[in-house]
Amino acid sequence: MPSRSAFHSQNSAWVWFSRAGGAPLGQNTTLACATVGRPSRRLTRRFAGSRCMAPRMITAIRDAVESAQGPCPARGGGATLTGMPAHEPLAATDGTTRRSLVRPTAVATAFTAVAMAASVANQALAAALFGAGADFDFYRASSSLPNLFMLVLVSAIPVVLVPAFIALEAHRSADEAWALASRFLVGVVVATGAVAIALGVAAPWLIGAGILTDGPAFAPPGRGFALTTWMLRIQLANIVLAGMAGVLNGLHLARGAFTRPAAAPVIQTGAMLATILALHRPLGVVSLAVGSVLGPLAQVVFLLPVLRGGFRLRLDLGHPDVRRLALGLAPLVGAALISKSADVVETRVASGLPTGSLATIGFAGVIADRVSNLVSQGVALTTFPDLTRHAASGDTRAFRERLSQAIRFTLLVAIPTIVGLAVLRDRLIALLLQRGRFTADDTQMVGLTLLGFVGVLAATAAGRAVTNGLYAHERSRITAVVGVAGTALYAVLAWRLPRGFEPPVVGLAVAWSITNLFNLAVLTGLLRRQVGPLDGARIARSALRMAAAAGMMGAAAAGVDGVVAPSILALPEPARSAALAVELAALGAGGFALYLALLGRLGGTEGRGLAAALRGLGRRARG
Repeated sequence: MPSRSAFHSQNSAWVWFSRAGGAPLGQNTTLACATVGRPSRRLTRRFAGSRCMAPRMITAIRDAVESAQGPCPARGGGATLTGMPAHEPLAATDGTTRRSLVRPTAVATAFTAVAMAASVANQALAAALFGAGADFDFYRASSSLPNLFMLVLVSAIPVVLVPAFIALEAHRSADEAWALASRFLVGVVVATGAVAIALGVAAPWLIGAGILTDGPAFAPPGRGFALTTWMLRIQLANIVLAGMAGVLNGLHLARGAFTRPAAAPVIQTGAMLATILALHRPLGVVSLAVGSVLGPLAQVVFLLPVLRGGFRLRLDLGHPDVRRLALGLAPLVGAALISKSADVVETRVASGLPTGSLATIGFAGVIADRVSNLVSQGVALTTFPDLTRHAASGDTRAFRERLSQAIRFTLLVAIPTIVGLAVLRDRLIALLLQRGRFTADDTQMVGLTLLGFVGVLAATAAGRAVTNGLYAHERSRITAVVGVAGTALYAVLAWRLPRGFEPPVVGLAVAWSITNLFNLAVLTGLLRRQVGPLDGARIARSALRMAAAAGMMGAAAAGVDGVVAPSILALPEPARSAALAVELAALGAGGFALYLALLGRLGGTEGRGLAAALRGLGRRARG
């Protein structure tokens, strides 16, 4: 599970957070296009043996990625996740903008929404089968440590492997490149296997001594202790699978093959869902842990064909090339483990709160994360190429203008979404989760916790553009440092804030919000030092107009919901879910149209291009 903080991705602008249930291993493979465009010069020289290797290797990597998935954003091409044109001139959103973000953002957002659907379905199934009670608490407690390693390894390994493989293939031979890959894959399996075995042996101590969990429910020799320990040991296999997936994904990208890495998360999610459906009766909540392993295993098997014709079983951990890769990988993994360990802290604290707290913050976090991705990832993907190009050319004025546009365009969608989510949160949760063992009381608890994540949503809306600005200036190291500082801040807040909230789990969500806002403030200050003033007054004026329009929209939506909701909630299933879906769709579409109209009356210009694009889409659909 990636960290909930949106601003301290160690290796890529595209690696963001996802919550309970684990992140599909293949989702992070797309980082390669954003990261390998600027591989380590030191690593390049080590493997190429040529002073002029860096530019040629960069070109080779980019060409490999482009041949697989279309142009790479690092050189002004398509968005990484979609392969779409990132620079297509469209209608301007205001008088100062040279090109609109409407169409590329809509496409990227649509792809993101499809990718999220499988994860939401997984959560809905878990909620229906196990509710937001003790059993799901045990599963979440057992998942935090394996998921931390999964995120870090899948993200970090391609960053060091892809440049090294292409350098050897281009400047020595394909046989030497495959020899390195073979030795490295075996080394990764050995190293991750040793870590998994060590953690498996230590699992009773990690759970029983209060390292990963807290509270009487997890105390030995009780049921919670036994279940959590057993499920932790099962899921430690994911450390090995994550290491293998990182190598296999890296090899696919290095070979210019993107189809399997792109399809792999679907394989994983399908296997997880099938496992849970087949085994939940005989195994109970343990079926979640088994599914969490069989899903990644199915994905690794799906990725294995890349090894045909080149892989040879070689156990040679002391080989100089393997040692160089290990030395390049170690600091990435170490820093990422620290900066992304806030989820482990959350698990430790929430496990000591009232029963169901771990499940509650897990479900609320999933919704917050998916919404934040939906409203911000499209703009992040489509503006990163421009930011990179302007930074490389030294055109500070164009860089600041594009950054301002990205932030304002994201806020244009994010602010009404946040308001709508706050007003209609219980309806959305009821539609997604409230069935089976997930009760109306669970819906209210998750809804209150979701309110605590409002700061995360707001910070993410602006934070991804700011983070991309720092990546464009090759300041990824400082973002990692800020991530570590944010993790330390979250640890302090997580211990203190729950005492002041009822239910206490809301305090953990508020701690995430404060941490993300802190990260945003620090990173904004760092970027301002890099490029000068960031058009803050203009952004603030736009945000105030958007907030005013969204507030009026929210009041109208709350009024309508207050009238129709009692009748809808009284319906039996499946009529209730169908009616909730219709209500949310109608209030969403009508509310956003009202928001755009109110924003225009308040003098906001950012919505004009979006409104025109939506009208054009409507005309084409009718035609």
